[in-house]
Amino acid sequence: MAAEGVDAMLVMASAFVEHEEALHEVRREVYDKLVEEAWRIAMRSRHYLTTQCLDTPSDSAWMMLYTHGSDINFLNATSLTRSAFHQLLRRFSRFYYIPRSTARGRPPKLRHYHQIMGL
Repeated sequence: MAAEGVDAMLVMASAFVEHEEALHEVRREVYDKLVEEAWRIAMRSRHYLTTQCLDTPSDSAWMMLYTHGSDINFLNATSLTRSAFHQLLRRFSRFYYIPRSTARGRPPKLRHYHQIMGL
């Protein structure tokens, strides 16, 4: 009779250990899924910008460099001299169309070819 009790205890202990291992595995999978979802949300929101947080194109760093920057600053920022930039700009402007603003619709943000090339 005592042997049967020991056998029953061993079977129950074995079932309990298997149950705990399975439960641990399920908890780990749930944790991994939660971490993965939190990562996706963080990556989406990290790259979200609104237009209110951006400078207006006329006040941008590029416009300050283009209008007031020295030739050395211009060369460091673009790897081009001003004359090389303007030569490239003349060729570029033949192939790129900037739509003119009309009474209806949103006006274009960039109004000059050098702003587009500066980006």
